[in-house]
Amino acid sequence: SPEPPPRRLPPPPAEKKVGVAPPQVSSTTTYSEQLCRGGGVGSQAQQIYTLSVGSQMSGKQIHAVKNEPIDLNKGSSRLKCSKEMRNSCVDLHHMAFKDKIRVDETLKLFQDVYNELLHKHKGEPKREGQGARKFDMQAASILRRKGKWINRANCFGHTPGVAIGDKFHLRVELAIVGLHCQYIFGIDYTMLNGKKVATSIVNSGRYENKAKTNDILIYSGEGGLMNRGMKVDQELKRGNLALVNSMDEKCPVRVIRKMTRGSSDFGYTYDGLYMVKKFWKEKERVGKYVFKFELHRMSGQEQLPLERTKPRGKECCILMDVSQGMENFQVRAMNGRDCEKPDKFAYITNNIYPDGYIKVKQDGCDCTNGCSNSRHCGCILKNEGEIPYSEKGFLLRRKDMVHECGPSCKCPPSC
Repeated sequence: SPEPPPRRLPPPPAEKKVGVAPPQVSSTTTYSEQLCRGGGVGSQAQQIYTLSVGSQMSGKQIHAVKNEPIDLNKGSSRLKCSKEMRNSCVDLHHMAFKDKIRVDETLKLFQDVYNELLHKHKGEPKREGQGARKFDMQAASILRRKGKWINRANCFGHTPGVAIGDKFHLRVELAIVGLHCQYIFGIDYTMLNGKKVATSIVNSGRYENKAKTNDILIYSGEGGLMNRGMKVDQELKRGNLALVNSMDEKCPVRVIRKMTRGSSDFGYTYDGLYMVKKFWKEKERVGKYVFKFELHRMSGQEQLPLERTKPRGKECCILMDVSQGMENFQVRAMNGRDCEKPDKFAYITNNIYPDGYIKVKQDGCDCTNGCSNSRHCGCILKNEGEIPYSEKGFLLRRKDMVHECGPSCKCPPSC
C-alpha cells in the first residue's frame, strides 16, 4: 500500500512583543522640534531654531529610536524612550504655563510703573519747547535698568509665554516681553552666520501693506522716508536685507499686526509665524521705488480674522436724536450696513428695578485728585489693587468684574 503523505506541522506562534510603540517620527527628529516647529524651515537655520526653542521650553531634547528587537530579560530602550518622552511632554506644558505667568507678571509690572508716572506728572504744565512726554518709553527704560525685561535673546520662532492672538496695548510692551525688540523700526533682526536675518516684523499700517488672504501678507520694506516728508528710493540694507536673508535661510518670521479702531490706535496682536517667499521692487505713486515682500503664513497655526478697517457701507444717520429731547444733547444713531431704522422703542433716563429689589448705596473713593495705585483708594482695592484701564481708556487685561468710579466717588469726572 502507498505510504501516507508526511504530516505538516503548524507554524510556530509569533513572538509577542511587549512595550509601547514610540511616536511615528524619524530617528533624527527631536521631540521638541516636532512639538514646536511649524514646518518649512531650512536645515541649518532649523537646527538653531530647534535648539533655541528646546532649551527655552524643556532644557533638553529627546531623540526617538528606530524599531529594535526586544529582549525580555534586559527590557527595551523603546520603553525608556517612551517614558522619557511622556515626562518631557509634561515638562514642556509646565514650562509653557510658567512662561505665560512670567509674561503676565512682567506686563503688570510695566503697567504699574506706567500708571505711576502718569499720576505723578498729571496736571503739570507743559514746558516751552518740550515735546510729548513718552511715559511708556520711560517706564520701559526703568524696567530695563532693573533687569526686568524677559526673553532678551532675539531667537527665531514663537516667543515663550506669548500665544497667537495675544494683544498688547503699547508698542514698547512688544520689546519688554521679547516679541519685537525695535521701538520704531518695523523689522527686527539678528545675526546668523555673519548675516542679518529677520526675526519679526510689525505691520503698523505706516506703509502700504495689504493682506491678499488670511495666509498671505504683502509687506512693504522700511526706509525711504526723509525729514519733512521727503521720500527717496528704498535701499537693500538693514531690515530689508534681513528679510531677503530670511528667505534664503528659510527662517520663520514673527508677524505682529497693529489694530486700529477708527482713527485711533487700538493695540497690537501677535499673528504667528510667516515665511518670506519672494520680493521685488515696485514704483510708488510718488515715483519712488520700494521693496515688496510676500510672506506666507506657516500651516498648522490658529487662524485670525482679517481686520475690518472700513465700514461695509457708507454710514448714514437713521435717527438724529435717540433720546427725543430727553437728554441735554442729541444722541445720534448711525448705521454702516444699511439705512434701516430701528423698531419702536421707549427711551428712559433712569434705571427701573424689579419688585422686591433692595437698592444698596455703593461706597466711593476719597481721591479728590484722581485715583492712583494706592492702598487708600477704595476703587483700586475693588479692582485687585490696580487701575483696570490705560490712559487711552483700553482695558488692560480680562477680568470677571471691573469696578468703575461712580457718583459716590470724590474724584473728578475725568478720572
